[in-house]
Amino acid sequence: MNNEAFTWLQPGAWRKPCIVHVTMVANGRRPLFGSLAFNGKEAVVEKTPLGWVLVGEERRMLELCPEIRILADKVMPDHHHMVLQVQRSMSRSIREVLRGYMQGCKAEARGLGFKENLYEGPPFYRVLTHKGQLHAMIEYVKANAERAWQRRLNPDLFRMHRQTAVWGLPFTSMGNHFLLEWPDRQLVEVSRSSTEERFYKPGGVYFDACSKGKLLLLEPEEQAFVHPDVRRAAEETLRRKAEAKHLDYAGLPVESRRYRFMALNEMGRMMVDAGREGRG
Repeated sequence: MNNEAFTWLQPGAWRKPCIVHVTMVANGRRPLFGSLAFNGKEAVVEKTPLGWVLVGEERRMLELCPEIRILADKVMPDHHHMVLQVQRSMSRSIREVLRGYMQGCKAEARGLGFKENLYEGPPFYRVLTHKGQLHAMIEYVKANAERAWQRRLNPDLFRMHRQTAVWGLPFTSMGNHFLLEWPDRQLVEVSRSSTEERFYKPGGVYFDACSKGKLLLLEPEEQAFVHPDVRRAAEETLRRKAEAKHLDYAGLPVESRRYRFMALNEMGRMMVDAGREGRG
């Protein structure tokens, strides 16, 4: 064991100092641990007896493993977050410690008459390795109840909609669709140095903006990339750029990264133009 390679893919290596975000999900995603409420100032989770079991077992875990420090934790109705710091090497891996923690929670739950499995499955681990991750993760865990409350108040803003039609183009969308009627629009071009385009769940300031109705995410469906107007506009721009460099342009396949980024920019241009012309 002492010669074991230090890689996160080998659980034994987790005996060494590290910081890890752990998420444990309740069986069936049921609200076994508490209920969401608002105390007049902020969103809170009113814990059930099972929820208090989780808190009590945290204290026991720290007593048994003084090498561990809890940097942040949040018991939610149907899941439980912890950000753990292993301050010095341990005889057991952090995975083994968490396995013992969950077994302790299950034993206490049985003592309360809960006969089913307490958890959906093994915990989800995320090792924090980059600058800024720790602060962001702690803030994420602390704000979990408030974010859940905002989702409850504004469910439509966080619901994904398929085949949203925007000026004849199909998109997958999430957020405030009334923003499509906002008259003052500006095009922000997508760079080919950006990461691969994909739809994602809003987080951080984007989550706050979404909860206040100030955000709309649009991801083009495949049909949008092959729409005749988009195809023609993208090809014209690509040809113009090639000619400016005295190059011949023979067309690009729809699947190519360069074409898709150009098509995204042309879709954005169409939306801006539609707003200026009063068409949306």
